[in-house]
Amino acid sequence: MQKYLGTLSVVVTVLLGTVPMLLEDRLRILGLILVVLGAVLVYLTFRKESAQSEVLRFRRPKQQNKIDEYMVKLFQGSGATLVLTRDMTWAENTATLKDLLLAKARKKELTVIMESKTAFGTELIQAGATVFYYATLGISGVQSRFTIVDHKSAGAEVAIGRTSNRIHTIERFGPMDPPLALALDLEKIVRATMTPASA
Repeated sequence: MQKYLGTLSVVVTVLLGTVPMLLEDRLRILGLILVVLGAVLVYLTFRKESAQSEVLRFRRPKQQNKIDEYMVKLFQGSGATLVLTRDMTWAENTATLKDLLLAKARKKELTVIMESKTAFGTELIQAGATVFYYATLGISGVQSRFTIVDHKSAGAEVAIGRTSNRIHTIERFGPMDPPLALALDLEKIVRATMTPASA
């Protein structure tokens, strides 16, 4: 950052010191440079915040309990929640996690997008959750796995999970990050093209 500011300082000094122009013109150019510099600083600040998004890694099956604990914390204290998953089997790993999701369903705060009908999916619908089965569109094997918490507020966040070589990675992104925008757009498409499942 200091390198860029030093280079900009040299350019401004040379430009304003060597090019013949009226004082008024020099002030205009200086003002324009300050505006551009301000925009660059804002961009770099947002970029830094985005780069600090949370990344957690767990070894399966040894640390499965740590994954479950993280998901419990993710759901606790959050508002409206949307989950894109394959079959929700992970949600039945602990009674605490299952009870949290059922409580959200009863408060009409849970939306689930999953491949096809399961016993727990039906239980969630009966409790009050909105559930979509994407297999009804002839789609299977969707690779994405994510959870949006507080997804109807300005402070929404998305946690994206994936497993490779027994390492389960969870990345969490906030309002300024593109992954959240993509997840919210996918939700809009689902709601516009699909009908919620019935129990």
